[in-house]
Amino acid sequence: MGRPNAYEAAEKSGKVDELHTRLVELAESQNTVNHGSTSISATFLKVNVSV
Repeated sequence: MGRPNAYEAAEKSGKVDELHTRLVELAESQNTVNHGSTSISATFLKVNVSV
């Protein structure tokens, strides 16, 4: 059995809204284009969630 994804773990701890907010903030802060597009340059993007 694999590890749960971030949203599964957040659901179990009641922190889905917090996770979503933080992921949106991260995406917005790293986005390099505007006008409704998203471009996030990354060789490797790792998201750690502590619950």
